[in-house]
Amino acid sequence: MNKEELPLKIYPSRTRSFIGFIIGILLSSLLFLYIDRIPEETPWFMYIVLYGLPILALIGGLKNTLFPVPQIIIYKEGLSYPKIGLKMLPWKDILNTHLQQKVIKTTRHTYFAPTESDRCLEITIAEDSEAFQQIKPLWRIMLKGHVLPIALMGSKTTTSELQEMIKKAQEENSLKTGLL
Repeated sequence: MNKEELPLKIYPSRTRSFIGFIIGILLSSLLFLYIDRIPEETPWFMYIVLYGLPILALIGGLKNTLFPVPQIIIYKEGLSYPKIGLKMLPWKDILNTHLQQKVIKTTRHTYFAPTESDRCLEITIAEDSEAFQQIKPLWRIMLKGHVLPIALMGSKTTTSELQEMIKKAQEENSLKTGLL
């Protein structure tokens, strides 16, 4: 990694959020066209669904298309995962990375990742890592042990490329500190 490249920000796909925006436009136009066909005895909570979904799709799609937030930020010292509040995970605290297969079959479900960046990269964090305390409390409860799952959601950088970046950064860091 070159100094000029850092910090490297990995963004989610704008295509998916733009598709959400288009779906919001379609739902809104369908609602506008067929508003007179909604029965009067429709429960109140259905109006929240009927009006809320198009509004959420419009706002969310437009916001994420125009103002995407980086999912992962790579620094010389470590990586940041802003979504869960992780400001800095030092390279030395990453014990292992495991890239899940394209199709995962469990006892009840089969998970399919349409693109490689949708595949999950599991990062094992050292138990004594102070970085684990940075993670928002709800996410800390949801994480199994100290395994941090990352899917880059259709970004140009794939999870296997992220895995290579992490390994390269760990090697460079261990050479600097003299641990190798």
